[in-house]
Amino acid sequence: ECGSARHWASIRVPQFECSEPVLTSAYWYRWRVFKLHLSKTHDGWVLSEFLPKVNWAGPHNTINCAFGHHAADGRWLRDSTV
Repeated sequence: ECGSARHWASIRVPQFECSEPVLTSAYWYRWRVFKLHLSKTHDGWVLSEFLPKVNWAGPHNTINCAFGHHAADGRWLRDSTV
């Protein structure tokens, strides 16, 4: 589910329980992907859009078109530093 981000998520992400395993799995998968794209840089925290470096991305491998989705997910974090 959350893989290597399990400890990170246990501290920062609201817990979720559901009788439907597919929904539970999807919830934790989204948080795992969120964590994979989250990076602290010298400019502050960023959420990249691509895991491999792409030549059309901006600084820190970011693009702005996905920001609304990232912000909607990130608002649930219990970590005001991010």
